[in-house]
Amino acid sequence: MKTYLTILFVIALSACTKAQTPDSSFNYKDDFILAKIISALPQGWTFSEKAGEFIIERTDSVIVVNREQLQIPANRKISEDTISKFGYRSKSMIVYAYTPRWTFEQKSKINSNNTQIYQQLKKLPAKYKITGLLDRTKSSRGNDVYTGKTEAEKELVSKYDKEKSELMAKLIQMPNYNTDKYCLFLKSTQGCNDREYSVYPEKASLQLYEILANFSEMTEK
Repeated sequence: MKTYLTILFVIALSACTKAQTPDSSFNYKDDFILAKIISALPQGWTFSEKAGEFIIERTDSVIVVNREQLQIPANRKISEDTISKFGYRSKSMIVYAYTPRWTFEQKSKINSNNTQIYQQLKKLPAKYKITGLLDRTKSSRGNDVYTGKTEAEKELVSKYDKEKSELMAKLIQMPNYNTDKYCLFLKSTQGCNDREYSVYPEKASLQLYEILANFSEMTEK
C-alpha cells in the first residue's frame, strides 16, 4: 500500500472551498498548478507542508485490512463487515517530497548522468562474461538475475552484482511531476485499495486515486 514520492496550492479559499487552506507560513500562492490541484481536492481532504514534504490526507480515518494475512485472493472483493471485524484504523494519505523546480541546465545534466549510467549497466553482463548465466526463472521485467553454478561463475556474478549496485546508487531520481515552482517525487500512499490491502469506506480509496489522477493530469512531466 505504500509506494514511493511531492506538491500543491490555491488562490484565496473561501469558507465554501472544498479543501482546507494550506499553512499560511508556506508560500504557495504563486504556483498556479498547485492552486488548481488543491481547489480540486474532494471535501474532507486537506493539504499541508512539513519538512520538505507535501501531505494530502483525508480528515476522517479509514479501516484497513491486510488481504494477505486473511489469505484472500487479490481479485476477490471483501465485505465491509469483514474489513470492520479484522481491520485496523488508519488514514488515507498521499505524501510527495519536493524540491525547487529544476532549471533546464540541471535537468539536462541529470539526464546525461543517468544515460551514461544506464549504458554502463547495459554493458555490465558482457564485461563480466555472464550473459549465458541469465536465470529467466528469477528475472523480471527490468531486473535480470544471473546465477552461477561453479565457484568461478559465482564469483563473477558476485562482482557483477556489486558493481551493478554501485552504479544504481549513482542514478538520480527524476521527478514524477513538475508544478510552476516545484519538482514532485511521490514518496508514499496509504489507506487505499490495492493487491495487498482493502479499505472501508471504499469512497476514501476512490478519492485518493482521483487525487493521484489529478496530479498526473494537471502537472507537467
